[in-house]
Amino acid sequence: MPRSRTQETTSPARRKPVQKRAQQTQELIFEAATRLLEAEGWPGFNTNRIAEISGFSVGTVYQYFKNKRDLLAAMAQRESEKTVQALRRNLENPASSPQDDDPFARIRVAVRLVLGTFGGRLRARRALVAAAMQAGNLEALDAPVVAMASLLSDPGMTRSDGQVLRLSATESLVLTQATIGAVRSALLRDPSLLKQPAFEDALVRLVAGFLVLSLAEVAAHSESGH
Repeated sequence: MPRSRTQETTSPARRKPVQKRAQQTQELIFEAATRLLEAEGWPGFNTNRIAEISGFSVGTVYQYFKNKRDLLAAMAQRESEKTVQALRRNLENPASSPQDDDPFARIRVAVRLVLGTFGGRLRARRALVAAAMQAGNLEALDAPVVAMASLLSDPGMTRSDGQVLRLSATESLVLTQATIGAVRSALLRDPSLLKQPAFEDALVRLVAGFLVLSLAEVAAHSESGH
C-alpha cells in the first residue's frame, strides 16, 4: 500500500548504500526517476511510478529515500559529483587537455561537461532545478560550475612565462554566478538552448573573456612591480 504524505515525511533517514549491490540499486532508482521526469515532468513524478519503472517495490525505494523530494536532492548531489569528477579528469591531467587550434579548448570542454549533466535530458534537469529553487537548496546543482571556475583558473590559464591565474573569492563568485545565471535562465525559459552550439559558444566566450582579462590584469600588476 502506498505511503501517505504523513508517512513519507516521517520516515527514517534514507539508508546509505555501503555494499556494491545497494549502490547499484540506488543508481537504478536514480535512472528510473530521471526517465520519469524526462517523460512526464514533475506532475507525474511519484514513488509508485518510480518503483514501477525501476522494477523494485515501493518499499525498496523508501529504504533509500524518505520521499520524492529527498530522492530529488540525492539525484542532484549524485549528478553534481559525477560532473565534478569528469571535470577533474579532463582538466587536472595535462595529458588529457585538448591539443588543437582552439585557444579556449579546455574551457569548451568544461562548458560542455556542465551543459551535458543528466545525460542531456533537459526536462528532467529543469524539474530538478525548479524543485531545488523551491526548496532553497541549489548548492549541489551549482557545484560543477564552482569547480569549473576553480579548475580553469588554477592552473588552467597560464602565460608563456608560467604566470598562473588564481581568482580571488570575489572574482570566482562573479564568474560562477554569471555562468550559473545564464545556464539556469536558459533551462527555465527554453531548455533547448542548452543543446545549441551558439549557446555553448556564448558561454565559452563569457568564461574565456573573464579569465583572459583577469590574467591580463595579473600580468600588468606583476610588470608594474606592485
